[in-house]
Amino acid sequence: MSVSYEKVVEIVRLKQVVCDSTLEIQKITSSFGIAQWLMDEIGNETQEVLMLLCLNTKNEVNSLSVVHRGTINQSIAHPRDIFQRAILSNATRICIAHNHPSGNPLTK
Repeated sequence: MSVSYEKVVEIVRLKQVVCDSTLEIQKITSSFGIAQWLMDEIGNETQEVLMLLCLNTKNEVNSLSVVHRGTINQSIAHPRDIFQRAILSNATRICIAHNHPSGNPLTK
């Protein structure tokens, strides 16, 4: 029995699209500070938004991206989508966050 398969010899190109923006928060100093900032950014969205902040070794924000924009009560993202962005950003730390459109973090 003969088995045919393809061998990946080399990854030729991975590309990350970068858009210029001015972030109000440049360095993460506390979880409370980042939560306050993210509430201002995505707190009033009518859909669940899963955000990823990629940080360097000094806790400075390398990149900020919306991993997934979901429905009113759920957002589904695969770990590979998160880690792909983190690796392409050369992140040493990550912060993952999402909002609750209902305004109540205890409801599903």
